[in-house]
Amino acid sequence: MFFLRLFSKLPFPLLYFLADFFYIIITYLFQYRKSVISENLKNAFPTLSKKERYILRRNFYRNLVDVSLETLKAPGLSKKALAKRVIIKNIKLVHQAIE
Repeated sequence: MFFLRLFSKLPFPLLYFLADFFYIIITYLFQYRKSVISENLKNAFPTLSKKERYILRRNFYRNLVDVSLETLKAPGLSKKALAKRVIIKNIKLVHQAIE
């Protein structure tokens, strides 16, 4: 828990620097679920070329890392900072889901 709290206090520029580092690690070193992701992209977008699917896979990895680190940072955000980054367009749907 200590490390999560410490991590949540990192400034965003450092967070995104770390995200770039982790992106390289999971994309090129570990190749996280590469075959599954590639197959899913092939099934979902059969008309795209290999290069276009490769670009989508790289974008998926980048988004995965960004969202993961942003989720870990969220508990350290103030209400004001969170309100600046999260915009709810239809609050009635949120209330319905909670009920």
